[in-house]
Amino acid sequence: MRFSLIKGLLLAGLLVATGLMAENAVAAETASETADPDVVEPHLEVVGIGKFNVAHEYLSSRVETLSRRLDNFFGEDRSYEESNDTYLQVRGSVIFNEDETFFDGEFRTKFSLPNLSKYLRFILESRKEDDDPTDPRITTGDTNLRDNFEDSEFIAGLELGFEEFRHWRLSFQPGLRLDDFDPTFRFRARRQSGQHDGWQNRLTLTPTWFESRGWEASVVFDLERIVLEDALFRSSSQVFWEEQTEDNFTFGQLFQFVDPLNRNESLAYEIGMTARTQPELEDESYFGSVRYRRNVHQGWMFVELKPQLLFDRDNDFDADPSLALTLEILFGGPYRAEREADSDADPNPNP
Repeated sequence: MRFSLIKGLLLAGLLVATGLMAENAVAAETASETADPDVVEPHLEVVGIGKFNVAHEYLSSRVETLSRRLDNFFGEDRSYEESNDTYLQVRGSVIFNEDETFFDGEFRTKFSLPNLSKYLRFILESRKEDDDPTDPRITTGDTNLRDNFEDSEFIAGLELGFEEFRHWRLSFQPGLRLDDFDPTFRFRARRQSGQHDGWQNRLTLTPTWFESRGWEASVVFDLERIVLEDALFRSSSQVFWEEQTEDNFTFGQLFQFVDPLNRNESLAYEIGMTARTQPELEDESYFGSVRYRRNVHQGWMFVELKPQLLFDRDNDFDADPSLALTLEILFGGPYRAEREADSDADPNPNP
């Protein structure tokens, strides 16, 4: 009964939002059609405002450009999710800890379908069956170290994206889990604001439905700014909920400082924690890591070394050190542009 009410409220909210967007779009179109071209609207010129707007746009663009470039370099989720082009990511890791060695892997790809629609893409990706997608330990290089492809589910489907509307980017992903043909549906809404006092923020909402296990939803709020000329600081606050444990919410907080050493090398320093609300509000884990990442071949093959310390409640918060060595292959629009830039810089690149 409680969840039926929640579903009803969510659907009502979605319908209202859709209606408002449609109404605003129609109103804007009508206004543009009925406007008298001979009527000049009054315009107030304020001394200095034009220069301020130019500076604001420049700083906002600089933060956005650096953020995208570093996300592309580290193969973060945002690069894959926001790509409108064909994109391929294959990642394999070897993880060492005090007791044993683990292996982990991830695969995901999307193919643009320009003959059908410029907004339509085919997707195929692996997802961990028990992953909390907003766990900061996972979003930073897949640190749920004890999982491997045997624990993964492969999902195939379509992605339908839309033109950006009032800073919102929307996409729908109907699909099918291939191991048991379980239908799934994912909706993603992302809004990025301009810069305020040097800070830029981004909000991402991702409700997902599986026929076998019902609904789950995540909310991610990122706050970022440029520091020390060309480094990036990012705070990522995350909430995750699933219908199977509807009274339990998982929270995550990640602080990340990314320092691009040069064109081919970057360092990322990360600390974070997770918490849950059931059986009571309590912290689950704390962690810290350093990620050294290097472009080893023409902007599409990367090696990453990541030492990490994890303090988990299930281990009485004793230190659990680990070391992950990752080889990652990335293809797509951003990486093609990077290879072309490298070729222009060096007419005789080494193979």
